[in-house]
Amino acid sequence: KERQQILKAKQTMEVEEMHHQHQQQNRLLSDQQMEMIQDDDEQEEEVDAIMSEKKEKIILYTITFFTTFFFYGILAGVQTYSTLPYGNRVYHLAINLSNLFLPVAVFLSIWSYSVSIGRICVEFALAMLFTGYIVLIACLSPTPPLMDHPIGSILIVASWILSQSMFMRVRCVIAARLERFGGSTLTLVGFFNLFGEVVGGIVIFIIVELVRFFTEKETCGNESSSFSFNNTNT
Repeated sequence: KERQQILKAKQTMEVEEMHHQHQQQNRLLSDQQMEMIQDDDEQEEEVDAIMSEKKEKIILYTITFFTTFFFYGILAGVQTYSTLPYGNRVYHLAINLSNLFLPVAVFLSIWSYSVSIGRICVEFALAMLFTGYIVLIACLSPTPPLMDHPIGSILIVASWILSQSMFMRVRCVIAARLERFGGSTLTLVGFFNLFGEVVGGIVIFIIVELVRFFTEKETCGNESSSFSFNNTNT
C-alpha cells in the first residue's frame, strides 16, 4: 500500500509538472503571438504613415505648380485685357493695390504653420475662383459686362487683389508645411514653383502672341475709368 501511495504521488507530481510545463509553453506561445501581432500593427501604421506623407506631398506639389502657373503666367498675361476695358485708372489700381497687399498676405501667413491640407485646398479653390473671373473678363475684352458701371470696376480690382494675395498666402503656407520633411522637399517645392512659372509663361505667350486670342481695348490719353472721380483742372 505504501508503495502504491508513493507511486500515485509520483504520478500526480509528474502530471502536475507536465501540466505546469504545458501552461508555460502556452504562455510563451501567446506572448510570441502578441508580439507578432504588435509588430504587424506597427508595420501597418508605418506603411499608412508613409502613404499619407506621399499623398500629402503630391497634393501640395500639384497646388504649388498651378499656383505659380496662374500667378506668374496666366494672370500676368491677361492683366491689360481684364482691366483696361474699365479704364486706365482701374488698370493702375489693380496693379498697385494687388502688389500692395502681397506683403500683407505673407505677414498673415506667419501664424499659419499648422494649416490643414483641406484648408489649403479651400483657399486655393477661392483663389482659382477669382482667377476664373479675371480670365473670363479678359476673354470678353474689349466689351466686358458692367464696363460702364462702378460695380464692374470694383469687382475686377477686388478680384485682382484677392487672387494675388491668396495665391501668395497658399505658397507661403505650403512651404511652411513641407518644411518639416527636410531640405530635399523644399528643393522640390522650388522646382515646381519654377516649372509652373515657365509653363504658364509659355502657354500665355502662345495664347496672346501667336494665337491672338484676346482683344485689347484701344486707350486714349484722357480716358477715365468707370469710377466716379471728379478731376479738377488748376
